Amino acid sequence: MLRPIVGAAATLLLTSCGSASGGASGNTQDAAQDVGSVDAPVPESGMDSGPSEASREGGVDAGWMFSPTTTVAALTANNTSASSSWTGNVTIKGTLVDGYWDEPPGNVSKIPVSELLPGYSVPIWVETQNWWGNPSHIDNGENSTSSAQIAAQVADHISRGFAGQVVDWNGPNTTADVALPFIKSNAEASGGKYQFAVMIDKGYFQYGCGETVACLNSGIAYIVSSYASSSAYAKDSAGHPLVFFFVNQYYPTEYAILSSSGINVMNTRFVMYEPNGFPGNAPPNTVGEYAWVNPADGSPSGFADLTSFFSAAGNNQSSVIWSAAWKGFDDNLASWGTNRIIDQQCGKMWLESFHHTGSFGGSAGYVGNLDFLQSGKRIDVVMVDTWDDYEEGTEIETGIDNCLSSLPVTLAGTTVSWAPSWGADPMNAGVMGDEGTIYRYGVYLAKAGGTDLMWLANADCTGGVCSHALDLSSYGITGGPYVFYVQAVGQPSIRNTLSGPTSATYTGP
Repeated sequence: MLRPIVGAAATLLLTSCGSASGGASGNTQDAAQDVGSVDAPVPESGMDSGPSEASREGGVDAGWMFSPTTTVAALTANNTSASSSWTGNVTIKGTLVDGYWDEPPGNVSKIPVSELLPGYSVPIWVETQNWWGNPSHIDNGENSTSSAQIAAQVADHISRGFAGQVVDWNGPNTTADVALPFIKSNAEASGGKYQFAVMIDKGYFQYGCGETVACLNSGIAYIVSSYASSSAYAKDSAGHPLVFFFVNQYYPTEYAILSSSGINVMNTRFVMYEPNGFPGNAPPNTVGEYAWVNPADGSPSGFADLTSFFSAAGNNQSSVIWSAAWKGFDDNLASWGTNRIIDQQCGKMWLESFHHTGSFGGSAGYVGNLDFLQSGKRIDVVMVDTWDDYEEGTEIETGIDNCLSSLPVTLAGTTVSWAPSWGADPMNAGVMGDEGTIYRYGVYLAKAGGTDLMWLANADCTGGVCSHALDLSSYGITGGPYVFYVQAVGQPSIRNTLSGPTSATYTGP
């Protein structure tokens, strides 16, 4: 069912919201400050009076100095690789449809995604479509054949802590294939921080060179000669390039090809779409399996399918194992859509999908709090489904909405206070946002009427519990008048929200 645009929901999507499941501890000293300005300082954890101390480095008589570190514009700007022209609204089969969760890009948290797997060193990748600009897909304002677009994409990935991307590929000279050399060169330039791999989609056979072994061999040969020799291409522990397949038993014609005789693997190894990648249930040359978001597994979350994947993975610990995480699913922007939905629950689904894999937050109210890694099992990678599938509502590129509807900030005497208000999930009025999706609050001051901001302090959140006040009395602020802003910094890849200025002003002695 196509859902027409609803004005109130579209307005709500300009804000962000959270999970009662709790958040990772915010005391990582080297976590990038999420201020949208490359020259902003990296603040300490907790309530930090760093700026006032820095202003006194010249001695007790040096006095206070207003030293801007960022601006209002920087803290509210699109800091993603997504196109600023994207509105989230498209015409499908003659009906104007609101993607609800595929909203215009915003200012997104660049807290490292590893914070969602605290205590583990498992790399986190994203799956990418890179078919944008192809007229057979919706227009999200991007052009995947642009070197600048791909450079921005890889830079955005790295800035959020992602270690690589698996590229959905439908054959030579397709849009994603034009993008791949740019992905390759940017990955190689990362100095080992970033890798890539190719996923052969079922469409390669269906719409490409045919459903034959010869077609498969041609694709493998092309990938090996064009990409797999790269130092940045993903390989197994023995150095074999990994080729992923978006093919399993539910695509029987294509799946049969992978088990046929005469395949020339050219030193590659296959990683299969679950449930067909572990021994006893996999084509020859397969070394492992990856999980994938399933909106039709009988659960409201897709976790029933993920639980089955982990059950198999637990029994095949010597295989290549790629888990999955997702923000939700909604295929109503796809021409093939059938109203399949996994509700985002104001960002809670995103956090819980990581909890299902590892140790992030969690509560008994969610389906299958498995904590696979905590059970002592291993995985190689967590792959986010997806970076940029706008048509199936899984993209995280534009940032994940957490339903934070307002962030009023007040000043009374020497105390700055803030009181976040949470809205309801646009698709489920019974779900409200909360502070589980907030990583920390940052407090800034500005000259009255100005938009240059000076960072003062951070208030970290732990387990969904955050401070809502800052005492200014120990900061030694002189002059003025000043006003104060507060930024709600989201958990990784969740949208940030900047408050307006306090109406009251502060003037120091």
